[in-house]
Amino acid sequence: MAADLDTMLTSLRGMKVELMISCTDLVDLDTMTKSDPMCVLFVKSMGKWVEYDRTESIKNTLNPKFEKSFVIEFDPRTYHYLRFSVYDIDYNNAKLELQDYVGCVDLNFMDIVSTKDALYTCNKILRVQESSKPRGTISITSELMTETRDIVNIHVAAHKLDKSKGMFSKKNDIYLEISKELSRDSGNYQPVYRSDVYPKSNKPRWRPFSFNLQKLCNNDWTRNLKISCYSSQKFELIGQVPTTLAELHNKDTAKTDSFINLPLKNPKDQSKHKWDLRIIKFRVDRQHSLIDYLRGGLHLNLMIAIDFTASNGSLNDIHSLHNIRDLDANPYLHTLETIGRVISDFNFDRKLALYGFGAKWNDKEYPSHCFPLSGDKTAPYMRDIEDVIQKYKEILPVLTFSGPTMLAPIIDRAVALEESQNTSKEHQVYTVLLVITDGVINDMNNVMKRLIEKSHRALSVVFVGVGPADFSLMEHFSDNTGFLKLEKTGRLSERQNTHFLPYRKDVEEPERDMMMKRDVMTVLSKHVLQFYKNVEPNKPRLRRHDQLNSVPWEAILATPHVEGRDNLTRSKSRISIMTVKDTKPMCPTCGASIDVSKTGRTHTSH
Repeated sequence: MAADLDTMLTSLRGMKVELMISCTDLVDLDTMTKSDPMCVLFVKSMGKWVEYDRTESIKNTLNPKFEKSFVIEFDPRTYHYLRFSVYDIDYNNAKLELQDYVGCVDLNFMDIVSTKDALYTCNKILRVQESSKPRGTISITSELMTETRDIVNIHVAAHKLDKSKGMFSKKNDIYLEISKELSRDSGNYQPVYRSDVYPKSNKPRWRPFSFNLQKLCNNDWTRNLKISCYSSQKFELIGQVPTTLAELHNKDTAKTDSFINLPLKNPKDQSKHKWDLRIIKFRVDRQHSLIDYLRGGLHLNLMIAIDFTASNGSLNDIHSLHNIRDLDANPYLHTLETIGRVISDFNFDRKLALYGFGAKWNDKEYPSHCFPLSGDKTAPYMRDIEDVIQKYKEILPVLTFSGPTMLAPIIDRAVALEESQNTSKEHQVYTVLLVITDGVINDMNNVMKRLIEKSHRALSVVFVGVGPADFSLMEHFSDNTGFLKLEKTGRLSERQNTHFLPYRKDVEEPERDMMMKRDVMTVLSKHVLQFYKNVEPNKPRLRRHDQLNSVPWEAILATPHVEGRDNLTRSKSRISIMTVKDTKPMCPTCGASIDVSKTGRTHTSH
């Protein structure tokens, strides 16, 4: 038996496992409404629990089925300890200590995978320490992932709403949900996609979307799927239709109209249907990777912008963020060494544009919000990241830190740089602006407007927040918060083209560096593939040996499909409400509040 287990473990080595999460009968920690649950996965590393990933939060339910899943690469040499913690999200903040703690369960990796079946479901009771009272049930379904590079592109609309009430019939806020059956003919479905809410309409037409076939059906074209429409007011099912990927493909091939028509039926009334789903676009494409484009000659141009505002502190202050007496404690320098270097390694031209903002330079009377550190506006380029670091050290003593933090001129300069590249199918170039700042920007509306207006360009902006400032407003730029939106006009960006990540001092240096590199390369890979989704990579080109060796292929190949590790990911269809609660006892491990009334006693450890 032990020999069979060892053989099985060896065969699983390097395989990726998807963990799909749902909960039932969660304890209700809200007074006027139901809880807004979110699941967070922790892994044990060096004797400490470290956050690995988190799901979206789902509003007003005690029986959530999370769209976001966890992906773990299996290594039999590592004894995986996992903790699944559920929180009630009441505050629009990524910090878990601000949320209410529902409960957790600790498991070994082998507790949630099967030695016989590729798909296995494990049901466990959620509890808090020092109390045996159950706080709900968590279901963890593990499935060995079938790697595929195919993606499905879908554009869906709804038609023919039942108008029995005439012109006075109520229009609903509608969202779309696609689910896959967990095991054959089980009738148990797990959501894989939820759309944005389409407001007040009898004929909703949702934004086109696409995702990998592994996420949809684990590359099984005959796996049962279910497409459903819900009213967001009461999360009430309007109608649903069963199908498979193969069935949709066959209908698309044989269609006579410009769309696939699918009748929606409500399980409570099978005799009639109120809606028809119209699949306007259905296409399965091969998904290329960033490596394919790089090998075909794609250039990643890097522009770096550094914050020299007075809020960083004087150079004479030992606590200054631009401290040049203790360079190991300088977060700007460390960000250049890590994120700047990993991006610049993909720039084969070795030309890095380096700018500063928020300081007086060249003895000018007023501060500049976009100036080249080279001192020459016609030649802002550095040869490599070493030149960038050296120029940064040289210019610090001659600058006069000022303010405010205005980023619109930097965005304009990055757009001008991108437009000068003349990107085409044959000449594939993508520009990345790396902004390192110590606080919230003061011209947020102008920056949002420019980023939305230029979201169709081959440009991404990565914001890195350093220092102790409150960066909660900057989380609007995080890739996992969805499309940018102008509140006054409601205009959305055409695609995701920004990302924000904080420079975390609470994480040990090697782990922090790897986390930041992976986070940035995951997002940039996603942005590049979104921009070039309708453009094939060019044929692989021969490059100099030193260029090929400089590319950190392992940084991409080892990049896990993890989103929202440091930011609060929210369901696009069910957004948690914000409420104010009385202070409750806190969990000493994560700092979350514990509702004593639900447990009868507090807990002292996880």
